[in-house]
Amino acid sequence: MELSSLDENKLDKITSHRRSASKPAPTNTIIADDTALVNQAEPFISADGEMVAKQLRQIQRRDFSEADIAAIIDAYQSGTSTYKLAAEYSCHRRTIGNLLKKHGVEVDLRKIKSEEDASHIIALYEESHTMEEIAKKFGVSANTINQLLHNHGVRIRSRWDYSK
Repeated sequence: MELSSLDENKLDKITSHRRSASKPAPTNTIIADDTALVNQAEPFISADGEMVAKQLRQIQRRDFSEADIAAIIDAYQSGTSTYKLAAEYSCHRRTIGNLLKKHGVEVDLRKIKSEEDASHIIALYEESHTMEEIAKKFGVSANTINQLLHNHGVRIRSRWDYSK
């Protein structure tokens, strides 16, 4: 298969551009706000001019002030999830969990914490609300609602059981 003269011109422009773009970048290049290149001493521009990174690593945040720690503990004890706290403080949910454990707070893996909530969820489901509607109301996933209903022995409706 041969290239037309127009295609050859485009190919020449692309290869010359890639050759000129193959200069290595500075060693402390940051890709995004919370992601940095690993092995930065090695060149990370390929011969084709493409950026190559063997691994990306999230920058760890370990500098919580006493006020941050107190706010995290208060928010968690008032019902905010570790996922939401992690997003708010730009760290991983396990960092929040470890911080809470370090300060003597019992970290609960259950998303629905009280039996009152569980009985309210069951009542809503028996009133023909969908799992998705209930999940939105409680700020959890539909899978969490499904697990809770299953663990409490509630018969899960099929899609044909809903009234139209």
